[in-house]
Order: sequence, then structure tokens, then C-alpha cells
Amino acid sequence: MYLELGPWGTPLYILVLLVVAGGGFWLWRRRSRQKSGLQSELDSAAARLPSEAHRRGWSYEPRNDAANQIVAFRDAEVDRHAGPPQPGQPPDPRGADGNRRGGRGVLQGVFHLNPTARAEHVMNFQGRFGPCTVFQHGHNESTRERDRLVYVADPVERAKYVSVFAVRLPRAMPYVSVFRRSGIDLQSLDVRVENHRFNEDFFVFGDQRRYTIDIVHPQFVEWAVANDFPKGTYLVIAGGWCVMAYEGVLDPDGIDQRLRLLDEFRSLVPEHTWRTDYSGRN
Repeated sequence: MYLELGPWGTPLYILVLLVVAGGGFWLWRRRSRQKSGLQSELDSAAARLPSEAHRRGWSYEPRNDAANQIVAFRDAEVDRHAGPPQPGQPPDPRGADGNRRGGRGVLQGVFHLNPTARAEHVMNFQGRFGPCTVFQHGHNESTRERDRLVYVADPVERAKYVSVFAVRLPRAMPYVSVFRRSGIDLQSLDVRVENHRFNEDFFVFGDQRRYTIDIVHPQFVEWAVANDFPKGTYLVIAGGWCVMAYEGVLDPDGIDQRLRLLDEFRSLVPEHTWRTDYSGRN
């Protein structure tokens, strides 16, 4: 059986093919420009960061994957609800699903410690509040071949980068994370405070309700709102580190500003928290 195209059928068919081909070419060009731009950023960072570290008197390593332990949030226990459900919210999905939908689930995607994960441009120095580490976390997203995931290390293709600024804490503390809201439905694991704008703009998660409240106090809330951190900014306290991370390649020109913000974040951690025993407290 044949389809009768009529007198305009062939020209229309050719037009459709041209539109499809043109769309494919446009997408290819756009992706090529994005990859070229990313490669340019990577090349600039690689060229400038060693001398920048030397100028500041910091140690520098082109790569040291041990630094990724700072952002190894995936190995911690499942997120626990840090407060009672808000009116109208669904029940708390505990267990593995809670980890997937909670704060750590998001961070596991940002800092995907798969076989391609790498810590680049690792710089260590003594900061205002103690030992500091700055580095660029990178990983490649997986592709699927039949029934398995395949990871291919590549600086550009399917690559994601996060700039990490961290200061060591006096002791290991419970997990708390704060980051901008997005379209992800995480409200059932969210902590709210008495500031409408903060609640509208930020997610807050924590293992220990008491500690989370101690960290997200009114001065911290005012500071976070005043800085209006964009999406892709993550404030985390976990283990023995206070961390601020930003999606994107490590920019030498942004180091001073981001270290200042890290110092401000660390300064907002109340002193009494170092003396408080949070084990077993909700």
C-alpha cells in the first residue's frame, strides 16, 4: 500500500527533512560551543591556579583525589527528619527513599563519587579558623550500554565541576546542609525557620534537630538572605568540615570573595556547639 503525497508531497517532505537537519545542526553547534567554552575555562584555571597558589604561599597539587573525602556525603547515614512535619505536608519518607529525596541525596548527585571522580587544583593553607582546603571536584555522568552503566573520564564530555572551599572544624559535627530551593520536591524532609523569605528560598536539612536549629539561627538566616546565594551554591557542615561549594569550574578571580564567605559562614557557628554533646539528641 502506498501513500499518495499529491503534487506538494515531495517538496513538503524535503522541507521537513531540511528542518530536522537544521535543528540537529543547531543543537550540535550549541553543544560544540558549550564544550569549547568549558574547555577554555579549564585551560585558564590550569594555567593560573598554580601561580596563584604560589603567590599566596599555599601548597598546590594538580590532582589529589583524597580531597574528595571532604565531600563524601554519600557514606553518611540516611537523612533523618530534623523537625516535625509541617501542616499539610506528606509523611516523612524514611529509609533509603529518605536519603534519595533528602539533602544528602541532592549532594550525592552534585558530588558524584563514581569511578571518574577527581579532585583537581588542590590547595591547602592555614586560614583564619584553621586548616583550609580549596579544590575543584569533577566527575563525568554515566552512559548506559545495554544493562550496565559506563563511566568514561573526559574533561569535557558529560563532565560536571564544583568549586569547593572548606575549613576544618575543631571536631566532627552532625550533618547540616543549606542550599537554594529548586523544582525538586523535598519539603517532607525540610526544616523551616521564622523567616518567610528564607523558607521560600532555601532548603535546610540535618541529622540532629537540636544541632540544626543551633546552626540555622537568626543571624545565619539574615546572612544567607542578605547574600542571596544563587542556585548551585551549597553550605554544608559534615564530619570535621565546614564547606561552601559552587557549581562550576574553579575561578581564580573568585577565590578571595568565596574565602571571605567561607570565613563568615564559619564565624556564624556558635561556640557552644563545640562543647555540646549532640549524640542521641533529636
